[in-house]
Amino acid sequence: MSNTTTIRRIVAPTAAILVAAATLGAGALTANAAGAAPTANASITLTAASGDLVGHTFDVYRVGSYTNYGNWNNDADGKIDSADVVNADTAAANWLKAAGIKADAAAGHDEAGTIASGNAQAAHDAAAALAAAKDKPQAVQAGIAVAPDAKDKTTLTINGLEEGYYLIVDSNGLPLLVGTKINGKDLDTQALGVAVVKSTSVSVTKSGAGDSTIGATVSYTVTFKVPDKNANPTKLSYEDVATDLSVNPDSIRVKVGDGEAAAPAKGTVTMKDGNAGFTYVADGLLADANYGKTVTITYTATVTGKDPSNTGTVHATLDGKDHTGTTPEGPVTLANFDFRIHKTNNDGKVALQNAGFVIKAADGKYMKFDQGKWAKVDAKDDQAAVAAGAEARTGADGFLSFEGLGDGTYTVTETTVPDGYIKAPAQFTITIDNKAHTGTVKGVGANNGLTPSATIKDGGQVEVHNLNSITQLPQTGAAGVYVLAGTAALLALAGGATYALKRRQQTAA
Repeated sequence: MSNTTTIRRIVAPTAAILVAAATLGAGALTANAAGAAPTANASITLTAASGDLVGHTFDVYRVGSYTNYGNWNNDADGKIDSADVVNADTAAANWLKAAGIKADAAAGHDEAGTIASGNAQAAHDAAAALAAAKDKPQAVQAGIAVAPDAKDKTTLTINGLEEGYYLIVDSNGLPLLVGTKINGKDLDTQALGVAVVKSTSVSVTKSGAGDSTIGATVSYTVTFKVPDKNANPTKLSYEDVATDLSVNPDSIRVKVGDGEAAAPAKGTVTMKDGNAGFTYVADGLLADANYGKTVTITYTATVTGKDPSNTGTVHATLDGKDHTGTTPEGPVTLANFDFRIHKTNNDGKVALQNAGFVIKAADGKYMKFDQGKWAKVDAKDDQAAVAAGAEARTGADGFLSFEGLGDGTYTVTETTVPDGYIKAPAQFTITIDNKAHTGTVKGVGANNGLTPSATIKDGGQVEVHNLNSITQLPQTGAAGVYVLAGTAALLALAGGATYALKRRQQTAA
């Protein structure tokens, strides 16, 4: 018997590793039984266990060659009864040794033959060690992938291979050891040149929606997949980390596949401090009925601060190793908008304290910032809103901030004019677009058609000037309020986002 390795007859394929050239019953081989020289028209076809192969890339390394193979029993089907595997070349031998693969010299096997003649677990361990080795030989093919627009995204055939034993390294899956067909034929007991991809890709998607005003309620939807069974999952959990959000524990619902959404009965939920997220341990989902299915988690949360955001992460133990998938876009942020009023005299040189303003949402409800959040106030008019505590006043520096506002159009009205200034209150609307991080400001008054619009960025300011003398009124004959683009000095003050609001008043002819 030669010192090459005999591939023994394959028993049933295993879920851990579908090694196409695995274990054959021993048979006496003679040198004159050797098959023809290896051809370069062999192939290996990979199939996704679930889903598709888009996003996976594959590198192919030659581990071993076939020798001494044949249909010794002269079966009518012509399939191969047995074969030997040997190291493909010197580079392969060095790689195998560097990966810690030891030859079973007593059995007449070199390194590649020792792997091929072992069991599925040994092949699985060898594949992991070979894939992790730093000094791998040059791949015979690299970066092979399924095109996103391919008609069939579930399979990938790697052509142009010499017959032999190969390691296939998957960017999003477990490495595979698989043999091609031998002289174009399968083994008696198993098809060669085929393998099932055992994906280790763990990913999660997340979206949020709703009014992002501080104090309002927003909703979130999270999706991820229960890992495939053949990836040997043993642990599964979802972690949600939130900033400026308070998650409502009673709102958390879980749906698996097309099932009904329900409280997470097949797992445990642990809330983080201040309900700033939660962890859902979902080991109970690791069952035959759920493998490969999509998990959908929904919940609501209260906005507690500026630009609320949260990140979703899935943790899974696959084939004994930890794998993590995080929302690819990073934290999911539902922005809200800040702006401030700067109240000064007519020339902008004197800051005015104790100017009072109220703000009203598009639904006609006044808004009051109380205990760190906005609340709606039922009031029939501006003065009733003031009486209900909805008015806010400028400080000694003349500034008043409105923070954490969601999308929509708001009306801001000056309800208290500082002493010594003309009682002609200013009013303007601001339309907030948090996706664009902008607010469009427009003065409101009798001549609104003459009022130009201006846009400020998030955190920008609106300047409101007061007149302390009738002689300061512009002699235009027009009444109302209008917005002027800021001067260079105002732009400097507002960081490029300052606009002025001035009053016009009808004067005697």
